[in-house]
Amino acid sequence: MPNPFFKLGTPVQNDEEPLGEVPIPEQYVGQNYAYRGTETHGVAPTEEPSPSPGNDQAVPVEFEEPTEPPPPVPVRIVTEESDAQQRFRVIRGITSAAVGTVTIPIQAFGPMHNRRALKIFNLGTVTLWFGHEQQAATKAGGFPILANGSEALDYSQDSAIWVSSDDGTAQPYAILVQYETET
Repeated sequence: MPNPFFKLGTPVQNDEEPLGEVPIPEQYVGQNYAYRGTETHGVAPTEEPSPSPGNDQAVPVEFEEPTEPPPPVPVRIVTEESDAQQRFRVIRGITSAAVGTVTIPIQAFGPMHNRRALKIFNLGTVTLWFGHEQQAATKAGGFPILANGSEALDYSQDSAIWVSSDDGTAQPYAILVQYETET
């Protein structure tokens, strides 16, 4: 069925018909009160309405003199200079073997608030799976690191690291930790 609102062809121009009536703006009778219109709502106004913004009869505004800004607070940028010593530590470990058909992830390294960097190496013969919690260190949710130390995982968070092996056998790994100590 064709659309009744859609018309084909060229429009017909008729110069004899007028284009319409010119609109006449509405006028109000009596006083027009600000924010109320022409209605008094039963209360007769007792004073003249306040002048509108931009009126020449308005009271001049007196501005306050600007005050001086407070002096800047000295800031020490911690990354440029520190009394802390940068140290590193190497940890070697072995993943746990499977119990039956279930590979149980172990905690390879605990949380450390002053840790700056951590690098994990797989020294075994199968893929290892790393995660930030025990449930994430599996094939389903862990980060894989291929065998024989060909790859390393850089980790910059301060949370714990969990590890499990691909086939459930005990596999070696190494972790390089960089941390700061206060002097």
